[in-house]
Formats: sequence, C-alpha cells, structure tokens
Amino acid sequence: MTTERLEYPVLTIAWNGFLAAGESERTLKVCSDSGFESGFYDSLRIIDSRGASYTVQAARRERRVEGGLGGLLQRSRLWQVDLQLAPGVTMGLPDIKAQVVAAIHQRASQWGEDGAHEDVARAAQAAASLQELIGLFADEA
Repeated sequence: MTTERLEYPVLTIAWNGFLAAGESERTLKVCSDSGFESGFYDSLRIIDSRGASYTVQAARRERRVEGGLGGLLQRSRLWQVDLQLAPGVTMGLPDIKAQVVAAIHQRASQWGEDGAHEDVARAAQAAASLQELIGLFADEA
C-alpha cells in the first residue's frame, strides 16, 4: 500500500519511540539526509485518523525537495521519500493510547527533563478522541 490512501493527519511512532504528527502526505514523506540515514523510516508505525495502523516496509529517496517544513527540518537538506506500507490493521483508541504511552516512556528525553514525559503520557491517556491524541504531537515534527 502507498501513503495516498491514508486519512490525514497521521501519528507516527518511530523505532526509537520518537512521536510526531503528519498533517499531510508531504509532511510524512519529506525527510532530511540525517533522518533517512539514521533509519527514521525503518519499521515506522503510521496510525491514520481512522485508527488504521500501518508499518513502513520499505523507504527510498525519490527526489530532492526545496523549502523547509519548519521545526527540526527547517534548515536541512530534504528528500521526498517513497514509502511502501504493510497491510494495515484497525486499532481502537485504548490500544493506540497504550502504544503512544509506551513510546513516550521509551524516549522520555524528547519531552525534556524533570519528568515532563509523565505529563505528556497523562495527556495522551486523557485524550477523548484519536484526533485529540494526534493533536498532542502536531508540533513535534
């Protein structure tokens, strides 16, 4: 499957616990050199707005793109990436929350010091909808 069929925005969970929201196919498929080389897309989990969960099976650079996306990708050399996804499974909100909370604890440093990740984990647990949960991570990319 390809990314055109995803319902945006999406939530991504990287192998190292890094969480981010992708507002569009462009934000999902644009990556820096260092991000691509470090394996950001390796087994990346993508959860779309319908609750369908997909895992990236293969990623390859397609072409260079101009302009930043803001945040971490503002001043990086960027590539558009072609993603091939494994068939998806639909997940309920409690299961998605459990995966998100596990990722938050796995990468506590993403949220700063002094136990800030616990506040993020509580906010994730309290989310009343998938859209609210995805919104918590909209500015992390």
